[in-house]
Amino acid sequence: MSPELALKLTTILEAYFNADTVRDLAGLCEVELDRLYDQDPRWLAVAREMVEQLDQGNTRRLVDSLLELAERRNDDAVTHTTWERQVYHQGLSPVIQEARKLLESSAAPSELTVAAGSPFSAKSRVRELLESATTELFLVDPYVGVGTLDCLRGLTVSIRLLTGQHSNSIDPGFDRALADFGAEGHSIEVRRAARLHDRHLLFNDRCWLVGGSLKDAGKKAFNCIEITDKGVIVADLEAKWQAAAAYP
Repeated sequence: MSPELALKLTTILEAYFNADTVRDLAGLCEVELDRLYDQDPRWLAVAREMVEQLDQGNTRRLVDSLLELAERRNDDAVTHTTWERQVYHQGLSPVIQEARKLLESSAAPSELTVAAGSPFSAKSRVRELLESATTELFLVDPYVGVGTLDCLRGLTVSIRLLTGQHSNSIDPGFDRALADFGAEGHSIEVRRAARLHDRHLLFNDRCWLVGGSLKDAGKKAFNCIEITDKGVIVADLEAKWQAAAAYP
């Protein structure tokens, strides 16, 4: 958790929001915050709960929406209030900007892009994204290899890996690497399914669409983007997993 973000978010909530507004926004983002429903919510407790759950579900989206709305309200207050209040709100403007920067560095990113020809940078950034997982990781990738496991090596959570059934879906050397991966204490289950086309990452109740196979990250241009309206996609991938054949 980032204490700095929690403190700045507390200041922003106190200045620009009431409990009903935040409850409404949380409902729109489908985020559950227990402290919002205290009889007399304390903004520090609410802000701390948000920051602790940044990588869960749509919490990051909620905080981003709150900061965007706070920025608009701050601009309006600077323009249309008395001189004394203008000074107060001008002082809050950098607090909002600092909170935005802290938010960007405190949660798994919603987008990730690395140019081709940057294998070291790509693998490093992919590992950084994946190692923010606090729940099971579900990876769907029609083509896997030793490079796939290299991206997963820093995880401590259990892993489900769904790959394709084509003859070239699994690179040579993967079986030995998978055995070594498991021997080092990683919990991983691999299955194979027909008609896999897209690549996805699912963890922390979030879902990303991935543009290329993890095993080739950096060799080719690599990008992934978060899908917020993920219900149908997750259900489809879970159905594929249930129907898939165990490997090896």
